Amino acid sequence: MSEPKKRKIINKNLRVPYALAVHRKEEENAVLNVLKNYKTQGGNNIRQFESNVSVLFGKKHGVMVNSGSSMNLLTVELIKDIAKENNLIFVEDSCDTSYGKYCGMPTGIYSDISTTSFYGFRIGCDK
Repeated sequence: MSEPKKRKIINKNLRVPYALAVHRKEEENAVLNVLKNYKTQGGNNIRQFESNVSVLFGKKHGVMVNSGSSMNLLTVELIKDIAKENNLIFVEDSCDTSYGKYCGMPTGIYSDISTTSFYGFRIGCDK
């Protein structure tokens, strides 16, 4: 059995602040360039970012949306089908979509078990 590869630690004292934007002048200039050229919807930067992310994670495609909640809604039907085909229980996290709808139905309806939350407490439901 071979020994695991040792990872090079670039800066073990690096600290990323929680809930704080972390960026450099390069990122600020890139954002300003997008705004100045009225390219906030789609455009080459989005396509390049999607491509970079798909390569980073070894996937065929990358898709940019406005939030994780939106991405969850896009994938919920696919996951439901996979769970059904493999006799799995599908747990849906609807915590950020209370009262939200997808294809005209409440977001928590697509799963076997769904969760939701409101400030200060959590609620779990099953069929």
